[in-house]
Amino acid sequence: MKNLKLLVSIGLIVLLTVSISCKTDDTIYIINDTAKLELEFNKGLRGQEISLSLEGSNGENFSEEATFYINGSMIESSVFSSQNIGSYEVFAEYNLAGTITQTPTQNIEIIIPKNKIFLDMVLDRSHGQSPKINSYLKEAKTYSSNIINISWITTRINPDDIDPLTTIEAGYMNNNLGNPSFPSAYINRDGWFSVNNIENLVTEADGIDSSCTVGISSILNNQSLTIEINVVAEIDMFEYKLVVYLIEDNVIGPQKNSLNNNEASEWFGKGDPIPNFQYNNLYRKSVSNFLGDYMEFTPALTAFTKEFEIDIPNNYNTENLKVLAYITNGEDFIPINSQIANINTKVAFE
Repeated sequence: MKNLKLLVSIGLIVLLTVSISCKTDDTIYIINDTAKLELEFNKGLRGQEISLSLEGSNGENFSEEATFYINGSMIESSVFSSQNIGSYEVFAEYNLAGTITQTPTQNIEIIIPKNKIFLDMVLDRSHGQSPKINSYLKEAKTYSSNIINISWITTRINPDDIDPLTTIEAGYMNNNLGNPSFPSAYINRDGWFSVNNIENLVTEADGIDSSCTVGISSILNNQSLTIEINVVAEIDMFEYKLVVYLIEDNVIGPQKNSLNNNEASEWFGKGDPIPNFQYNNLYRKSVSNFLGDYMEFTPALTAFTKEFEIDIPNNYNTENLKVLAYITNGEDFIPINSQIANINTKVAFE
């Protein structure tokens, strides 16, 4: 009789345990909140693992309760990778209050990164040949849409004449880029433009595969800017540096113009000086150290992420601000690859 009572007690415990387990299963698999598919990155490299997640409106992570699909086929985990370039459709299924629900489809693109053509434009507002550097850039962009440029304003005429747009950093660049002529436009910090070589230099550098790629996102809150930089490479990143600058478009000011009487120049008749010359992608401020911050060792196909927070000076026009980021190899300040993005936007790997 005692054994019978013991067996009944054990049975009740088992039934209670099963009942509790079933309730737990119900709470795990039934979601009472419309959820959203989130992608770690919407672009990635061959073999790079990209995390997929399902998140509720309050930030809850329901990934374990979801089933993920790539091109219509279920995958066994919440991580996607592929060795094949191309676009892949991604969606998730989950149980929304008893109804099987599918998220809107998103796309992940697997890419081979391309090297951006990097142009340094070294200018001087008191030098009459500076406007032609803008003409060089304009011509270069007719040969490639893959150009990133930055403008530096320095002075060589009168060091005591302080220009509010002149920076010590611009002087450093002018002294270290290697061209004795001035002003100048440098391509990939390894050569410089002249009237006759722009097409050759640009077309030779265009479309070259790169080992790494850079992504940028930023959020402006009042005058405080939060920047996130992501870098991923097909090789280990060892002793790489990350360089991040704040640059500004549409900075207006007078510019001396010795081409004012040259009928063959686009600057003919614009005035000397040009009263409202437009400087674009003008260096304003270093976000990282000027020559870059060393990155921690990062294995191949693993994303390196770094966040910065800076205060924006009141004399900068936030509507015209951009973030420029590039990667160098140690003490070599030649960009391995680069990216540019307007603030308050997100630019993916390319």
